[in-house]
Order: sequence, then structure tokens, then C-alpha cells
Amino acid sequence: MQQSAQSSPLKVILATSWLATSYWLDGKWAEAETLEVEVFEQRKKILGMEHPQTLLAAANLAATYRNQGRWDEAEKLEVEVLEHRRRVLGVEHPDTIAAAANLAMTYYSQDRWIESEKLEVEVLEQYRRIRGPDHLDTINAAANLAGTYNCLGRLDESEKLKLEVLEQRRRILGARHPDTILAASSLATTYDFQERWAESEALEVEVLEQRRQILGPEHPDTILAAANLASTWHSQERWAEATKLGVEVVEQRKRILGMEHPDTIFASANLAATYIQQGLWDDAATVLLPAVQAGIKVLGQQHPNQITLRVMESLAITYSNQGRLGEAEKLQIEIFQERKKQLGLDHKETMAASTNTVDIIGSPVKYPEAEKLMLELLQRQTRVLGEDSRDTLLTAGNLTTLYIRQQRYNDAEELALKVLEKWVKLLGNKHITTSLTKENLAIIYFQQGRWDESEILQQEVLEVRRQILGEDHINTISAARVLESSYLQRERWEDAITIERKLLAPERKTLGNDHTETIRTMKTLARSYDSLNRHGDAEAIL
Repeated sequence: MQQSAQSSPLKVILATSWLATSYWLDGKWAEAETLEVEVFEQRKKILGMEHPQTLLAAANLAATYRNQGRWDEAEKLEVEVLEHRRRVLGVEHPDTIAAAANLAMTYYSQDRWIESEKLEVEVLEQYRRIRGPDHLDTINAAANLAGTYNCLGRLDESEKLKLEVLEQRRRILGARHPDTILAASSLATTYDFQERWAESEALEVEVLEQRRQILGPEHPDTILAAANLASTWHSQERWAEATKLGVEVVEQRKRILGMEHPDTIFASANLAATYIQQGLWDDAATVLLPAVQAGIKVLGQQHPNQITLRVMESLAITYSNQGRLGEAEKLQIEIFQERKKQLGLDHKETMAASTNTVDIIGSPVKYPEAEKLMLELLQRQTRVLGEDSRDTLLTAGNLTTLYIRQQRYNDAEELALKVLEKWVKLLGNKHITTSLTKENLAIIYFQQGRWDESEILQQEVLEVRRQILGEDHINTISAARVLESSYLQRERWEDAITIERKLLAPERKTLGNDHTETIRTMKTLARSYDSLNRHGDAEAIL
């Protein structure tokens, strides 16, 4: 009689558990949670905490918490489940290993990579020993650990595991299986981090083609594959291809998900970044403004991933380059204050926001305020990051620029020389970042009337950028402009013409004939021709 009386409530609990699972599969987390709490409490009362069915109910409830981003509640239950299963079932029981994998996933979702890695290594070793290297559980465990290595910056280890996973899934599941395609996409991400763009592109093209064929062009995974490929083309500075695919991604996400979906906001930010790299500020602003409005409305500025703040920052940079300094400054101050509140003054992103705020200040009246902020930031970075850290040196470089704006050339020169020495030691004499400090120093020398020293540095900067970035890169064009200004100031018309003719071709190619910078170069070249009485050449340009 006792067994019969007990079995009846357990049958009801089992049916409740099935209904909770149905809600879970439909993504109805609140409904699933209500039932799973009931199942867990009833099983704990009737069967005891260490009964396998009670532990299963606890694990299911933890998974529901995890899917709602309620990490603390999920972690607490998962730690409890893992401890009980280790004690009752043993460390090598499949349910114990699954519990360790679930807790690792929760750590991973909280960016607690070290704790996640420790468990994932344990899970992978146990699966290899118990199930063998080709079992799907073992392969999935390897994929999870590879992802954690990626987050830890251990890219070689990540790549090695991801290559193994991709080869195994191709052999066991076939090239067109969703898990195989996911493995190819994941390996492409690691190649991206390693800046191995050609290898990344080859995989991303393959992934996009397969998803278009299997899932259709408007499936979320297909659109994500297109976004990844557009990002790789962006990194390769293949602007036309990146822009075309980026526009396609934004339009699809707006149509399918709506403007207020986080994925649409992300896509808009990525497309704007491509416009920004081309100096297409009006296009960038057109894309960013609705993204900022949608982000504030839906996510708020306190979203844990700071999506809204990142998009706002891009819009502030865009406004600054459009000459809308008042709007840019107001927006950037708002970003800085929000990051200070969320992360604290010593957080890297808060310090970066502080730097951007100072950079945007354009009014000479506010230069003392900007200098005070920058000196405070420099002190914090020196204390927290060290005087030789990249962020500290970048801030020192920005302070140099501020001194130049204030025409404090002696202060600027002293700081620029210190920064240059550290960059050369850290990155070498021909690094792009080193060239930025050289460019500042060249401007200082020019303003001090030290023409020859300035020109030598300007030529070095231009040559480095041509070699590393190519003639068409916006930063190479910027360096050529600085040298051109020097020649024009000294009325060295032939040298100016040489630079201006070299400028015109990449500007026409990169920016187009109607862009303001292209038109400016055409007019300047025409004036240089006129200065040498080459009026026919001047007319031909215009």
C-alpha cells in the first residue's frame, strides 16, 4: 500500500516534468520554471536530495535559469548537483560528467574562462577515456574547450582542437551536417583572431554557401554567416564587398527581426564601422542614429554587454568627424559617465571612454578641462596598467596631440620623444602605431620651423604606411596629406604635385570622384599647377 501511495504522486510529478520539458523546448522559460520548481521540490521531499531523479530535476531547473541569464541561481544548483553526483555516482559516471559540463557552460557564460577551462579539460579527458575519441560527446567537449581557449587568447591550442573537431565531424557526420558547418564557422573565427584572413574567408564562403543551400537565404544562421564574411572582408579592407554584404545583412535583419532586435543593432554598428573606415560619415550617421535609438529603447544603456554604449560611441566619433562637435561631446560624456557608474574609473573601457571624450573636445576654451581629464587618466593607467602598457602610451600620445593644439610645442616634443622611444622598444621602428607618434613629432618640428627634421619623419611615416597598409588605405592618404601640406607651405610645388597626383588615384578609387576629400585634392593640384604657370594642366584636372 505504501508503494502504491507513493507511486501515484510520482506519476503526477513525472507528467508535470514532461509538460515542463515541452515548455522548455518551446522557449517558454517562465512556464517551464514554475513547473520545474514544483517537480524539484516534490522529488526532494519524497525521494530525497541525492536520488537521481531529484538531481535530474535540479539540473533541469538550473538549465532554465541559465537560458534566462540567471547565472547565480544556475551556478548554485549546478554546483550542488555536481557534488552530489560525484559522491553518489562517482566521477566517471555519464551524469556526473554532464553535470561538470553544464557548470562549465555557466562559468563560460559569465566570462569566467579559467574556471570553465578547468572543468572542460576534466570533461574531455573523461569522455576520451570512457567513450573514445570519436564519440559525439567527446567531440562536443573538445569543441567547448576550444572555444574557451579562444576566449583566453590561447589561439594555437584553440586552432588545434578546432581542426580535430572539424575533421572528425566531416568524417562522421558529413560535410553538410549542421554541427560540421558550425565547426567550420568556429575555426574561421579563430583564424580571424589570428589575422589569417585568407583561411578565414575560405571557410566563411563555404559556410555561407552551405547554409544558403540547406537553410535558405533568410535563416538566422545564414544571415550570421553573411555577417561573419562581411566582417572578414572589412578586416581585409575590401570595402566594396564588405559594404554590399553588410547592407544585405542589415536589411534582412530589419525585415525579419525588426530594428529593435539586438542582432539588427549589431549589424548596423558593423556596417557603420565599414562606412567609418572609408570616411563616409553621412552614411555612418544614417545607419547609427536609428540603432542608438533602438538600443536605448529596448536594451537601455545598462545592458550587460554594453551594446548601446558601443553604438553610441561610434555615433559620437561620426559626429566629431562631421564637425558636429557639440553633439559628439555631449554623447561621449554620457558614455563616459555611464561606464564609470557601471564599471568604475579603473576599468579599461571607462578609461577608453575618457580618452574618447577628451579627443572629441574641439573648443580651445575647453582645452584646460581636457588636459586635466587626460592627466588624471594617464595617472590611473600608469598605476593600473603600467607606464609601458599600450593604453598608457596611447593616452600619452593623445596628450601630445592636445599640447600641439594648444601650441605648446616644447611640452609636446618632450612627451612625444618619450612615447616614441617606448613604442620603438615595444613594437619596433616600422610599426603603424609607432608611425603615429612620428607623425605628431613631424608636426611639432614643422611648427617649430625645423623643416628638414619634419620632412624626414613625414617621409618615414608615409613609406611605412605604404608598405604595410598600401597606397589606398585612408591612413596612408592621411600621411601623404601631411607631407603635401609641408611642401605647399614651403612653396615646393613640384614635390607637392608629385604627392597630389599619387593622392588622387587612391582617393578616386576608395572614396569616389564626388567625395569632399577627392575634390579638395583636385583643387589643390590645380593650384599647384597654376603656381608653376602650368594652366593647361590645371584646367585638365578641374
